[in-house]
Amino acid sequence: MNNTLAILYLLLVLFFGAIFGKDAISQEALKPTIRYSPHNNDKEPYTVQQTDDGGYIMAGKIASDRFVDTVCEFHIDGEIMEFLIRHPDVWIVKTNKSGMVEWEKSYGGKFSDLAKSIVQTVDGGYIVAGTTYSEDWGLSKNNGNGDGLVMKLNRNGGLEWQKLYGGKEYDGFDVILPVGKRGYMVVGTTTSTEGDVKRKLDSKNNSAWVVQIDTEGKIVSQQLFEVTNGFESSKMASSSDGGFVLGINKYCDSANGQKHKDSVFLANGEVISRILHSIKAIKLSKDGTLVWRQEILEDGYSLDISSVARSEKKNGYLLGCTIRPYYGSNTGNIYGSLNNALILKLAGNGQQLWKCALDSTDKNYTYSIDVQPIKDNGCVAIWHLLERRLIADSMLDSMKVFDVDGNFLRYHLQKIRRNVYDTISNIDCVVKIDKNGKVEWRKKFPRYGKKDDELNSNIITTNDDGFLILSNRYNKNEDNNNSYQATPLLKKLDSKGNEEWIAQMK
Repeated sequence: MNNTLAILYLLLVLFFGAIFGKDAISQEALKPTIRYSPHNNDKEPYTVQQTDDGGYIMAGKIASDRFVDTVCEFHIDGEIMEFLIRHPDVWIVKTNKSGMVEWEKSYGGKFSDLAKSIVQTVDGGYIVAGTTYSEDWGLSKNNGNGDGLVMKLNRNGGLEWQKLYGGKEYDGFDVILPVGKRGYMVVGTTTSTEGDVKRKLDSKNNSAWVVQIDTEGKIVSQQLFEVTNGFESSKMASSSDGGFVLGINKYCDSANGQKHKDSVFLANGEVISRILHSIKAIKLSKDGTLVWRQEILEDGYSLDISSVARSEKKNGYLLGCTIRPYYGSNTGNIYGSLNNALILKLAGNGQQLWKCALDSTDKNYTYSIDVQPIKDNGCVAIWHLLERRLIADSMLDSMKVFDVDGNFLRYHLQKIRRNVYDTISNIDCVVKIDKNGKVEWRKKFPRYGKKDDELNSNIITTNDDGFLILSNRYNKNEDNNNSYQATPLLKKLDSKGNEEWIAQMK
């Protein structure tokens, strides 16, 4: 009887609360019994560059305390859990040559803002590119669902100007590079069809958006590159002739570019996707006009671009990507791991010279790879690798095949292994590759904190012929054992990959 009355009381409270608002429920009843703050004060850098004084400049995002969204959830036991969601700000950090912080600044408004790229300018300041959803902190009115953001800073991080670019849909920038003394070239993603976006076709497909701006941020020219059936991100590097090369992820319907007549489904209804990713390399002149484009396919595999760099001595390009087989592929997994790191070397005309796969263990998983050229015309690369062990596996024999309208066609018999893995460790792998694509040495460095850490790592060459790694470390928050705080980690290596020093941001 008492249980029945308790349930009736709870239903009445919820009913009158829904009708009259939360004033019908006592403030004590609404008070959360558990407070959980995920990603409290997270600091996540996306890029690092060496500065003219031998130090380093980083750009990324930091969780802001100025604007917090609160979401409450009811639980079966009657407790209310309060989730605090902090919108990030643009975060810029300057260190000395030993990795010690000289200054750090954040810039942002009411909503989310982040920086993806930063380079030092000829006046000693910095130019920054990223994405913003805000329209305060001195910004003009946001055009829509996210805008491309460019900021000019002085040497000490003081804001000189900032500009928004885009239309009513999503727009964001990934990379910015200088164009001599004439301004900057910036590349990103757009789905807009109006505003700053000069799209000839009335299409909202995701596109690579290349914009040249002058030294004050005014648009000089722009190019759009349509990508069939979707688009993820863009990478860009300068070329020796003053132009640029882009690396773009492209969805295609099969390895030979032909659309499949049917889709394959597992017997339990789970879709086995036959849609693959290819990579499109695009060469632009210094004024942004198209010189050539080259699509790179691997039969039976999906490719995802992670980084683009110019070869050091000759007019060529390096592409860092991940590669994985698609379910149902009959090619076998010649590249080893489920998601492998792969480096491609292209000639100046876009033709492939060599490729180098960097992992051969079928249990491991690569999140991304960053590649940089070095003076001997080879390269150095870093990738974030999950070392895993197999804890369960199964074989699927029978699948149902449907047409594009969902009509059943036939049963398809094919053995497909479905494995379940557990992560043993997170590591950063660093490898030195010679000019012919052969591995000279490799190093492994442990990543600290969360076992399921998914943050990427970056590497740059330094002016002493060594290398600098930008990684992350997760530390458990003192107030909650189930939440972690991400902090950047700088690691300096010599020319042979040996560790010289480590600096962790606070």
